[in-house]
Amino acid sequence: MGKLKIKFHPLFALYVFLCIYFSWFNKIFYYVVVVTLHEFGHYFAAKHYGYQMESIIFSLSGAGITTNNKFAEKHDIVISICGPLINLILITITICLWWIFPLSYLYTYDFLITNLVVMLFNLVPIYPLDGGRIIIDVLSLRGKDMGKCLKINKYFCLVISIVFAILFIVSIFFKTNYNLLITSMFLAINSITSDKNKYYDKIKSLNKKSDKPLEVKIFKVQTDNEKELLKYLSPRYYSIFKNIKNGKSNTITEDDLLR
Repeated sequence: MGKLKIKFHPLFALYVFLCIYFSWFNKIFYYVVVVTLHEFGHYFAAKHYGYQMESIIFSLSGAGITTNNKFAEKHDIVISICGPLINLILITITICLWWIFPLSYLYTYDFLITNLVVMLFNLVPIYPLDGGRIIIDVLSLRGKDMGKCLKINKYFCLVISIVFAILFIVSIFFKTNYNLLITSMFLAINSITSDKNKYYDKIKSLNKKSDKPLEVKIFKVQTDNEKELLKYLSPRYYSIFKNIKNGKSNTITEDDLLR
């Protein structure tokens, strides 16, 4: 597995403790196993394209792989697909196992359900879930404005979060389902931070240590908004921005943005 490390956020460790306390050990065990395999699907796909991956981090909002690389959009589509693909393969193997050894159903049912939930949830078209990453990458390849796409994503996230919160409240009158509450919280947090995630992903990817001369590009812009200017940055060239406002010229360099 190379140098890839598996890390657990302290709050996730607390969540595991609560699951064990409420006798949900099987569920949290299968979740950690399934999500780890899911993330390794991303990992191997990324390694295939030559990207360096650092660690898998589990937190209350889910799990993800950290990297200092910026994936090319075409590569990111394949990398994003490979996580849910691993879950689909595991579901298929488990069902085949039921046919061959019917008794295995008793021990692998939760494993199959966890794979199904993780796969479908990650295919929801919300960034940074796999489905959202795929849509953002496709739109990016077609030259769409990523700022507008991420704004739409935030509102969509918030609406779905409210739906899950309502479902949790309804479940209280029948059989309380805390997974609905956790999902609602995850989506609510994501609706606030999704564009920031994209912003900082871009910054972390800019590694320009090279002995070769670097091309300089000068952009004439009408904004000094850092998030708007950031989309023009690239590992392949150095960016300088000329902003004319109220008859005055203001120069913003790439170094200014990355401080």
